[in-house]
Amino acid sequence: MRIKRLMKCDVKYVRETATIRDACRAMVKNGIGCVLVENQDGELAGILTESDVVRCVAQGRTPDEPVRAEMTKKVITIDSSADVADAINLMVKKKIKKLVVMHNGRVVGMATATDILHLGDEIENELLMKLAHFFPIQRRSVAG
Repeated sequence: MRIKRLMKCDVKYVRETATIRDACRAMVKNGIGCVLVENQDGELAGILTESDVVRCVAQGRTPDEPVRAEMTKKVITIDSSADVADAINLMVKKKIKKLVVMHNGRVVGMATATDILHLGDEIENELLMKLAHFFPIQRRSVAG
């Protein structure tokens, strides 16, 4: 299965001069765990994830800092034609949960570990176990 089949196309952006608080508001409003960050020329400059925000707060910095102060500048990307197995291997290798999906040098979507895990039976169990081991998910008990 190709990564483009499961990616989310509605990617949200903030400017690198926006505050972390503004970026958090965008994440909450859209029910997402990260926003892409663009520079003044509209080019991809980074990504701000929930983990970046937690690190910021834990280190005593204010959410009124500009996003560029806390964003991850090295954005890990994958081509839209790549296989889901390649995405899993890249996530595990880089220890990340989110991949920016590119096509012809342009951002076309976002794929997350959660998106992949939700595929369930559609991809090989071995690949799911590899990803689930790296990003443990809490199993829900079934009331009976």
